[in-house]
Amino acid sequence: MKAFVIILFSFIYFFSNAQYPISFIDSSNQWLSTFDYDGGCGNCHNYCHDKFFYKSDTVIEMNRYKQIYSDKNGYQGSVRQDSSSIIWYRGKYAACGGNVNGSAQTSDIILYNFNLKQGDSIINILDLQTSHSKNIIKVVVQKVDTIIIFGQKRRALSVQGRSFNGGIGDNDVWVEGIGSLKNPFYPLIFYSFEWTYHLDCFTNDVIKSIRDGKNYSCLSRIENVYFENNIQIFPNPVSNQVFISLNGNIAAGLKEVRILNVTGALVKTIPSIKQNTYQIDVDGLVNGIYFVRFSFADGQGVKKIVVNH
Repeated sequence: MKAFVIILFSFIYFFSNAQYPISFIDSSNQWLSTFDYDGGCGNCHNYCHDKFFYKSDTVIEMNRYKQIYSDKNGYQGSVRQDSSSIIWYRGKYAACGGNVNGSAQTSDIILYNFNLKQGDSIINILDLQTSHSKNIIKVVVQKVDTIIIFGQKRRALSVQGRSFNGGIGDNDVWVEGIGSLKNPFYPLIFYSFEWTYHLDCFTNDVIKSIRDGKNYSCLSRIENVYFENNIQIFPNPVSNQVFISLNGNIAAGLKEVRILNVTGALVKTIPSIKQNTYQIDVDGLVNGIYFVRFSFADGQGVKKIVVNH
């Protein structure tokens, strides 16, 4: 009887602490991306904003997929997620009105694999641009983090592309349940020269966005979420000095820190010294609320502090 109780509690403990895969295949998931490309005119750039979303189910070869659409190009391909958190894709992805790959994928390829560990690599992330189809050979995981988004712990993989000749390719971050911080389909065109992608925001509710010319603003910018979960500020409220602690994975990419008041005016700039900790004197600031803006090589984060002498 005692052995049975121990086994029972062991099962309860295991299942209550198991980390189940965060679903990428969620009908309420939506991504808002900016696509910046050189239109063949030298230094000029063209921009478009594309919203991606799941629309309907489909069955292919006995597997159930979700069809994903964009508001610019319609059907973008079909995606499924297996029980081990691998994301499979087939279809013909198009970006801003132009086909990225010449023909549709008629068999599954891996879009994301969140089982990878630091140092692991995969070779079936494909560069589907015709002109660069032989450049990418593998994507290598540089670091694996755990971050909290919407109250859930999620894996975040910092990855880097490698070419056939040993050259270093692009960098990206993949977040469980969300995908690339550049574009949900970015692994399909990972090794890219003249095209740039930026994930403006992600939501698994309804995107609340405002279009202003060529720019969108969104209530939850996912790149900010990633960086902000790796920044700690204390004490807060602060009277004399505030201390900043950065996760080691982001400290090297810090360019500068700016402190702004509630009107958006710049009151202090702190240059990066590429360290994990910073000590900032706020004696000269009047009492009130301030925003500490962190500029990184591939994103930004914002924290709020209260100065109270």
